[in-house]
Amino acid sequence: MQEKSIKKNSIFNILTKILGMIFPMITFPYASRVLLPDGLGKINFANSVIDIFVILASLGIGAHAIREASKARDDRQELSKLATEIIVINLATMTISFAIFAIALIFSQKLQDYKILLFLASARILLATLGLEWLIVSQEEFSYIARRTFVFQLISIAFLFTFVRSPKDINYYMLFTVLSAAGANICNFFYSRKFFDFSLAQKLEIKKHFKPIFALSASVLASSVYTILDKTMIGIMRTDAEVGYYSAAIKINRMFILVFSAIVGVLLPRLSYYMENDKEKYKTLLNNAANILQALSIPMAVGLALLARPIILLFCGKNYENAITCMQILCFTVFITPFNTFIADLVFVARRKNAYVLYPVVFGACVNFVMNLVLIPRYGITGAAVASITSEALMLAVKIFLAYKALGGTLYFFSKIYQYAAGALVMGLAVVLLMLKLDQSVATVILEAAAGAVVYALVLLLFRNEHFLNILALAQKKLLRR
Repeated sequence: MQEKSIKKNSIFNILTKILGMIFPMITFPYASRVLLPDGLGKINFANSVIDIFVILASLGIGAHAIREASKARDDRQELSKLATEIIVINLATMTISFAIFAIALIFSQKLQDYKILLFLASARILLATLGLEWLIVSQEEFSYIARRTFVFQLISIAFLFTFVRSPKDINYYMLFTVLSAAGANICNFFYSRKFFDFSLAQKLEIKKHFKPIFALSASVLASSVYTILDKTMIGIMRTDAEVGYYSAAIKINRMFILVFSAIVGVLLPRLSYYMENDKEKYKTLLNNAANILQALSIPMAVGLALLARPIILLFCGKNYENAITCMQILCFTVFITPFNTFIADLVFVARRKNAYVLYPVVFGACVNFVMNLVLIPRYGITGAAVASITSEALMLAVKIFLAYKALGGTLYFFSKIYQYAAGALVMGLAVVLLMLKLDQSVATVILEAAAGAVVYALVLLLFRNEHFLNILALAQKKLLRR
């Protein structure tokens, strides 16, 4: 297979994630006002339950399959054999997941109260399995992913504004979430056939995948604590409205995290390939990616913390004021979460250090669960936010320690982090000064964000940050060509 341009892949994948940001910017303010916190809470509780079964069906298959399919991408016969093996495993895990879901629905009275929503949302289990997203990513088909995402988001938006008009339309909204989250997997099912030939007639080696999948699946299940268990436990121990507030805070933060996951998503197949074939390219690419993540995520986390109030009121309305403190606590996941993924996927998975993925995640999951049990009954969503940020930070600390060992006693990609932290601090002071002088509105929030970005860029210039200077030089070169 001809090697695709990382630059073009990055542009397409970042475009996909930007669409992923713009999409909720259009739909979430509308839905939060129509459904109100109680309705939004019901939707998010039901989705958080189904997310558990989606993860159970997919386990660690995706990361393992991307890594292995990336290596076999130049050999159609080998890729076909691998893809058939992965699909057989995935169909088995999907069947088990549906069976456990059915048992839980029958015997849990709490779930019975949400059975229609849960039944509608369960379509995501099937669609996620049949979507073969791992195969599309391993072939670096990011142009296709961008086009597919755009089309399905347009369809989803049309569905939302046509059918969701009042709090009573909660079932239609659930169908909208299914369509927007997994509808594109229908296209994947047909598009993926151009890369492989499914055949059960060949000799399959399914058992060899069990060990790496098991190691990754344990970490995937444990890491679901951060995105799923919080909302599920709030829904069980508190109220639907509080799930709605917490979901609003999470949603806004995750819109920005999507941008950073684009970088990791593009690089995993390429770094897995380089790790096997060119160690120097691996090291250079890893360093560049880490610096881009730091340069963007650290100031963004600070900015979201400072502008949480106007952003919540702008996106969700006055009914969601209770989500402001929660968002201020959780905004630092904008830095922590991408680096947890970065180290897990690009350092550990690329180097086949699957156990290193597992240990910190299980540790963090246990911390999160215990803290949730203690804090949610007394402090509600604020307690859940504190538990989430604390456990993710501890998990990152453990991963950094293990990454230091895996990379031979060095963390070269963190060598400039003090520059980004200093720039974010000065930027934060500038934004605070503007906030004290200006009334908060959409225009002033945009002005404050723009001013903060300029101040941050100036600080990086003062440090003579090589990565920032390279970006400026590249931009200047492009302009001069025109």
